[in-house]
Amino acid sequence: MKELRAFSIVLVIGFITACTPKASQSLQSSAAIPEKTMPGNPVNGNALPAEPIQGTPLPMDSSIRQGKLSNGLTYYIQHNNKPENRAELRLVVKVGSLQEDPDQLGVAHFVEHMAFNGSEHFSKN
Repeated sequence: MKELRAFSIVLVIGFITACTPKASQSLQSSAAIPEKTMPGNPVNGNALPAEPIQGTPLPMDSSIRQGKLSNGLTYYIQHNNKPENRAELRLVVKVGSLQEDPDQLGVAHFVEHMAFNGSEHFSKN
């Protein structure tokens, strides 16, 4: 049962990652972000930024340790008080139809079906 739960967590994270567009695929918005604004122009009680904020990375939480292995794997480590006496691992794999090149159309969908085709410990669906 624990393997199924861990597999479900990995599956959900993989699905979320697969649904996230590549950086080159910008989301279209009906509201345009102004290139320049006047200083002190209030919007919702705040001044608009002088430059668009798209592409600006979010600041990293200082309690998270980050590193990159020689094989390119990036890792993040954070201490959590809950759940007690337990370690938790989450694996994010940036794969899916949005990450396919034009000559790979359908490969992610095929791999998805093969992954759920059963294994030694899980019967075929």
